[in-house]
Amino acid sequence: MPKNLTVRHVIPVIGEGETESAITFYRWLPTRKEDALIVKKGNHIVRLWIDNRCIRWGALGEEEIKNWVNIPVYKVYIDVEIQDLPDELVKFIYDESERPKEIHHGIKPGEEKYDELNTSYKKLGEEVLQSVLEVYYRFVAFVRNNKGQYWLSERKFDKNRIDSNNREFRSKVCSNNYDWVRWCPPFVDVITVHLSSEAEETSIKKEEWKEINQFIEGNSRPNLVLELLANAQSLLYSNHRRSAIIEAVSALEVAISRFADAPKISALLPDEQKERLYVGSLKKTIEKIGLLPTVNYILPVLFPPTILPTEILNQCREAIWIRNNIVHNGWRDVAERKARASITAVIKTCETIIEYTI
Repeated sequence: MPKNLTVRHVIPVIGEGETESAITFYRWLPTRKEDALIVKKGNHIVRLWIDNRCIRWGALGEEEIKNWVNIPVYKVYIDVEIQDLPDELVKFIYDESERPKEIHHGIKPGEEKYDELNTSYKKLGEEVLQSVLEVYYRFVAFVRNNKGQYWLSERKFDKNRIDSNNREFRSKVCSNNYDWVRWCPPFVDVITVHLSSEAEETSIKKEEWKEINQFIEGNSRPNLVLELLANAQSLLYSNHRRSAIIEAVSALEVAISRFADAPKISALLPDEQKERLYVGSLKKTIEKIGLLPTVNYILPVLFPPTILPTEILNQCREAIWIRNNIVHNGWRDVAERKARASITAVIKTCETIIEYTI
């Protein structure tokens, strides 16, 4: 006979840099059972709810709550009711509640049907967490954008972090026939390490120490192009990929504009070609045709492939195209691999342009 399960997650509210934060309520808390936010996703019923444990002052009476102007809520509960599960899968989920300790009750690894049930549990675990984080994401997105609680961060589903998310959210499961036990689908987190091949460029060298001292002593501002690029890398590191792309392409625009004002044409073109070029119109030409045509036509003419490889230019075009879709077409997200490749290309292009700017 098919059975239902309820999986509970306690989601800490986070802000910038995944630091602890809070959602604020005005003289009210949705602590009644009927206040739960309910969403149906396939055969899952997802409920987001709050009670007095979500604040830090213990149980508050209704009158006490009315006296608080801003009530900070530091966590929310999200329950997922999974309907119509086979008996043997439900039993398997309970038998595997001590799997992280390598304790298996019931069917053991290597025995008949273990792999089949394990695969079903894993698939279910992915579906459940995805439903949970989609609901949390939309809840926080509304509060952050519509109510102006800008300090909140929207958690996103990451298939590589299912195990650590379940641990962080203290996920547990129960049914009519079983008490609460640990919910631990068979996942292992995958950590991706991006190794930089540019340590020589990014690390401080001995001969640069005096230059740093001169900068500290002086009143000059940091190079705007480099500042924008550093911002882009910081945003990318924090998974704000849309903002990172916008910042990187802004850096490219500034770099090209400054180059157009004062290019080292002699270092780029042979004398016979340089003399045929009216450099005085470069700034106005670039301003007139815009960024993408400049990258499509002017940069390839002025910078040979030995200085600015074709593949790098292609990635810059991709970055501009992505930026335009974010700004004009409302793109919500950019794949990490694509964002990283585009920003890396823009950085190399900007560094090259700066090198050939007076």
